[in-house]
Amino acid sequence: MKIYVLGSNSFVEEMVRRKDDLVALGYDGWIHPDYEAHVKGEKRAFPEDHSETADFKRSHNYIREHFDHILESQAILIVNSEKRGIPNYIGGNVLMEMGHAYYHGRPIFFMHGMPDGLSYMDEIKAMDPICLEGDLANIANHIQNLTLPVIAARKLKSKKGSRTSKRKQSAGKSSKSAKRKKARR
Repeated sequence: MKIYVLGSNSFVEEMVRRKDDLVALGYDGWIHPDYEAHVKGEKRAFPEDHSETADFKRSHNYIREHFDHILESQAILIVNSEKRGIPNYIGGNVLMEMGHAYYHGRPIFFMHGMPDGLSYMDEIKAMDPICLEGDLANIANHIQNLTLPVIAARKLKSKKGSRTSKRKQSAGKSSKSAKRKKARR
């Protein structure tokens, strides 16, 4: 199973470690290549203080790249350690990435537990993330219950929904065209 690792860039070292742990467990774990290069000291993937301004986000195109990588994966693993005194932190970028994964039927795993006290807790809970409680080996039990056909069915369901919407839009256009033709007669 191909699992893409995400999280706040403050957790980059742990994210790379967890990617390596996934590989050691036999999964196709992967992470943005800039993050691995950052940890190895080959490239600076983000500012020293780990802050990311809007200009920084645009210039590095990480949002789009993460979205593409999520679609190339079968699941995502969110490294959600403590940040700013908040245990199991989930920030704005990760929330967007979770939403993208959820919409496309990708299971969402949290390396640690569920965060608490964030203003968007209902949104996080609604996506049904699976908490591994710090033990990556727990992922095997959950993956066994989320067989690939289930994941494929989720993908198919989301594609059918988009086709139906297109058909409805198309039907709406053709009925409008027919009404215009009748009005001309």
